[in-house]
Amino acid sequence: MPERAPLHVALLADDPERRSALQRALAGQRGLEVVWDGALAGFDPERLGARPADLILVDLPALSGGVDQCERLLRQAPCPVLFNEGPVRAEMDWHGIMARKLDALARVAGPGVTRSAGEGEGPATLARPLTPGHAEGSPRVWALGASLGGPDALTRFLGGLPAAVEAGFILAQHMGPGMLPLLVEQLGRDAALPVRAASPGERLRMGEVLVVPVDRSFRLTPAGEIQLAAEPAAGSLRPSIDDVFATVGECYGAGAGAIVFSGMGQDGLRGARVLRDHGGLVWAQDSASAAIGSMPDAVRRAGLVSRSGTPEELARQLVAELQPVTAGA
Repeated sequence: MPERAPLHVALLADDPERRSALQRALAGQRGLEVVWDGALAGFDPERLGARPADLILVDLPALSGGVDQCERLLRQAPCPVLFNEGPVRAEMDWHGIMARKLDALARVAGPGVTRSAGEGEGPATLARPLTPGHAEGSPRVWALGASLGGPDALTRFLGGLPAAVEAGFILAQHMGPGMLPLLVEQLGRDAALPVRAASPGERLRMGEVLVVPVDRSFRLTPAGEIQLAAEPAAGSLRPSIDDVFATVGECYGAGAGAIVFSGMGQDGLRGARVLRDHGGLVWAQDSASAAIGSMPDAVRRAGLVSRSGTPEELARQLVAELQPVTAGA
């Protein structure tokens, strides 16, 4: 009889007292197992050895290096990274509340975090990778594109999705150099889904959001593996929403969808056309709810959009579209 493996957590905090308090809280929670704890400085994911982490918990107030350390971690981490930015308090069962939230991730993951009793310590995964070319039911891979006004729209959209949503998301948000960790932290604060930076060689998994970096071009192999090349992207916008939409459409075909959120200009129009030509769906934020409506309006004028709405409405519609597929699984 298969039994659910514990959720393996790597704990990073530079302050020994805070790290010790968090370690005790996590160790005392059923369904969680701390496989590594230490300071962020010098942390190497390969040090996890034969017992890899399913997620990394970083205590932000206890970090001395700030953004540079977080950015390096997000680039190298092979699993979702969660941030604790609040105080460590003994009152109101604060430790237990945090531990139970992490434990909820293990329960939501369901069959994705299982192994038979007596099996070796192979890596456990939070969710299964999404298969390229999947075309059954509604799209399961959604590319999200945004520019000016995008962080607010994306926060509202992702905040409307449950942790158990049967889809994965690849996000391209125009931003400046060095802003990726802050965007990941901002979006992950209110989202039930784990939000993290995309890493080369990995595959998108069900129930997660991968953010495309600004300094490298984004591609997918036929097997769905992410490639990040240090080569200039076409045009002046970083990352290129057109390139992300196009490569997602070419890889996942009718199993892909794209949503264009607030932004200036027409980045995303060409890529949305490629994705639609491969059988995918294109949605867009409505003009009334967008801070800047140029990007979503451009794909609407081209006749590519099958549904428009506020970020909250689009989230509800996506959940409703996936529900029949989920129920029949």
